[in-house]
Amino acid sequence: MRRIEDESARMGVLVDDLLLLARAEEFCDHITRENGKTLNESLFMEVLPVADAVHWYANHAQKSLRDEKIPLHLFPHKKSYLRFYPRGVIGIISPWNYPFSIPVGDAAAALMAGNAVVVKPSEFTPIVMEKTRALLEEAGLPRGLFGVVQGKGEVGAELIRSGINMVVFTGSVATGKKVNLAAAEQMIPCVLELGGKDPAIVLPDADLDAAAKKIAWGAFSNSGQTCASVERVYVHESVASPFIEKVVALAKQLRQGEPNRHDVDVGAMTTQMQVEIVRRHLEEARQRGAKVLAGGEIQVSPDGARFVQPTVLTGTTPDMAIVRDETFGPMLPIMTFRTEEEAIRFANDSAYGLSAYVFVYRAIHAPDAFVGFVVLGGAMSSFWLNVLWSMSNQFFWERENGNLALYIMAPCPMTAILLGMALGGIVIATLRVQPFIVTLAAMIGIRGLAKWFTHNENIDIGFGQNVFRVARANAVNVAQGDVDALIRRNFYTYDTSHN
Repeated sequence: MRRIEDESARMGVLVDDLLLLARAEEFCDHITRENGKTLNESLFMEVLPVADAVHWYANHAQKSLRDEKIPLHLFPHKKSYLRFYPRGVIGIISPWNYPFSIPVGDAAAALMAGNAVVVKPSEFTPIVMEKTRALLEEAGLPRGLFGVVQGKGEVGAELIRSGINMVVFTGSVATGKKVNLAAAEQMIPCVLELGGKDPAIVLPDADLDAAAKKIAWGAFSNSGQTCASVERVYVHESVASPFIEKVVALAKQLRQGEPNRHDVDVGAMTTQMQVEIVRRHLEEARQRGAKVLAGGEIQVSPDGARFVQPTVLTGTTPDMAIVRDETFGPMLPIMTFRTEEEAIRFANDSAYGLSAYVFVYRAIHAPDAFVGFVVLGGAMSSFWLNVLWSMSNQFFWERENGNLALYIMAPCPMTAILLGMALGGIVIATLRVQPFIVTLAAMIGIRGLAKWFTHNENIDIGFGQNVFRVARANAVNVAQGDVDALIRRNFYTYDTSHN
């Protein structure tokens, strides 16, 4: 298999005509129709992050994947290099809450590192990936390097068994455990992105107006269906009343309705299954004494439209499901604390550990106090390029942007050889740092698709015949072999003629 650096060098420079941006309205419409998020959210939370990644990868991928010289210490007359090679075929099993940015971000790093990709999108949001495949092929990506297979969980299971070289899964903890076991049986790397119950802490010297606005956005955007949503708030008791008043006022001002209108702030829930989870958490909280200060209504129309009002609650306790479990809906329980130590203890009292948000005027050592990705003075701001996402207490949460996403998709065989030579002596050390290793291994990020979203007949965007020959052949075998056969037998399919 050829070197990554050589292949990246042939991609040329990013041209002005970006197909994705030219088709932004079309893609936003597809995302909104399938997912239920507003058109504004489809643009700013799905399409634009990917377009931004295009530009970044176009200017950094070649440098990131070139050979790295390694000094040999006692042998200065010798030369040693780290050289990155593609894994082969990457299988991506993606969720319904971000049906474009998550799978395309994962595929971006995989493709840029020289791999082929097969995506199994959620059965609730299947169409946008078919549109993405057509766009990539129009931009010049050879047919077969980006494959899409449709179906339910059984198709994902078959994909893992089909001979792929790595699997990337985003979804529930329960399914993630099954994926982890299935990948282990095949002896292939597994990247899991599973769940979150992210806290926000508001300290007494915080700017309450800013904190209320950012927390409301973090809790209610995409109807709360985001892994990094603010799902619980701890506010200092001395400022609790004015803060709660501000959040309640904001929640009541939000406009909810048909998501395909630009004058709507909050759209619809994606699945009835998730609506029932939200309903169960809300009803239990009410029955156990929680007060609903805003929202609290759930409406499901006969034609399937599902609307859950942005809801603010007080009087919740740590043993309630709405505080303890992932709700994944526009619910915001607000609780109080007395000391910073107490706030940190409350925030960390969770099996999850994706993100934490701290609102404070003075500087504090927040990164040392929390497990995961810590944002000071913001909410749900985890999509920056080249920023480590996080890791958690019980469940690994791994997503990263930029260079390390490329490195995981194109490992260095020399590193593996050196580790293998000393395996007996490093087992304990490896186990001790395993959470960090696994987090690095999942940094696949929401960035990418650099050259393939461009359109210029003078640039060889399609990698050429010598570029990823092995990966391409494997992708064609996977995409057109056992998995497609399984879909034809058991599940619905979409027109793949690209007419």
